[in-house]
Amino acid sequence: MKRAALASVGLAAAGVLLQAALAFAQERADAPKEARLSFEAPKACPDEGTLARDVASRLGYEPFRASATTGIAVTITAKGPAFAGRIEVTDAAGKVQGRRELPTERDCAELVHAAAFAVAIVIDPLRAQQGPAPLPSAPPSASSAPVAVAPPAPTPSPPPAPTPSQPTPASTAPSDPVHLHAAAGMTFSALRVPSLGLGARIEVGLRQRRWSVSLEGQSTFPLGDEQGEGGAVSASLVSALAVPCLHAGILGACALVELGALQGTGRGVDVPKRDTTVLFALGARVMAEVFLASWLYLRPAIDLLAPVTRTTLRIGERPVWTTPPLGLTGSVSVGTVFR
Repeated sequence: MKRAALASVGLAAAGVLLQAALAFAQERADAPKEARLSFEAPKACPDEGTLARDVASRLGYEPFRASATTGIAVTITAKGPAFAGRIEVTDAAGKVQGRRELPTERDCAELVHAAAFAVAIVIDPLRAQQGPAPLPSAPPSASSAPVAVAPPAPTPSPPPAPTPSQPTPASTAPSDPVHLHAAAGMTFSALRVPSLGLGARIEVGLRQRRWSVSLEGQSTFPLGDEQGEGGAVSASLVSALAVPCLHAGILGACALVELGALQGTGRGVDVPKRDTTVLFALGARVMAEVFLASWLYLRPAIDLLAPVTRTTLRIGERPVWTTPPLGLTGSVSVGTVFR
């Protein structure tokens, strides 16, 4: 994934390079290039020093000087669970000479590493394409005398035209951190209690970019009764669910394991009776998560649950309602991710 992202960044940086070439055209090709660096990013991202060191490692020298006429501004912003980047090149008067958007990444450290690759190409494309190089060592002190004089090295033949090489992936931060999340919402159900049901749901769990696992608690209350000969019945449901999920972008799919208590009540009968039975059900969920901010999301979902144990509510000896083989629940929840 990082190789594909850096290849995309190489193409994006090529556009910046073409637009910013005039800013470097009058500098000698064999002299180190200089630029002024400006960097803005969320607190969760690596800092300006990390970006500067990465660029210097690629070029083999420190390119950033406060007195340089050419400015390079790197801006990273949070977009939902991911991060987006932008590079701008300006001249001595502050006029923008080039601008390019970087591909969106979920890992900010990976995006900063890719931005360093693009900045190195803008400053010194020949050295940047040769890959990371060690910074030059400090010059020997004036008081130290050479032990021996080495013969001059033979003049090397002109090197072949450089080809873009894949830079070494960054390994300073985990690519997919795990976060705690919590959510609460409303539920609307059919075929789970004798009439349409309205309820509430709360959850807490762990999540990562591609998966999550949660423990949920929910309650469902009937909006009416099921009428039968000689009376009516109603029921409410309180349950807990284990919910492992897989995520792909804003969409997700989950398995559901539910254990709960179904409480039935007779109404309009001579001897009202209330009874509670255990409910065990298995099912699946499809959902979409729309991030309103990097830490806040809205999630509509639809659950299908099949009870393994089924309950029949009776008036006297006459059955009035039996748990259907498949129940449907829709929900809308608001959640937060603790980053």
